[in-house]
Amino acid sequence: MLIVGLMSGTSLDGIDAALVEVDGKTTEALRWKLLHFATLPYSAEQRERIHHAITNGDAATISELHADLGEW
Repeated sequence: MLIVGLMSGTSLDGIDAALVEVDGKTTEALRWKLLHFATLPYSAEQRERIHHAITNGDAATISELHADLGEW
């Protein structure tokens, strides 16, 4: 099975993606292999929007940013 993991943390550096191949039918037999990893850096404008949402954002600002992060 191939799995893509995505993460965007509060470090304001970018969106990280990992492609992992997972095999095994039980926890004990689980095997995984990292196939590819990439970081998509944020632009200065994106970093500013995220920083603003963290420090001063209200629910509407954070909700809008949440949707934008999914698109980015």
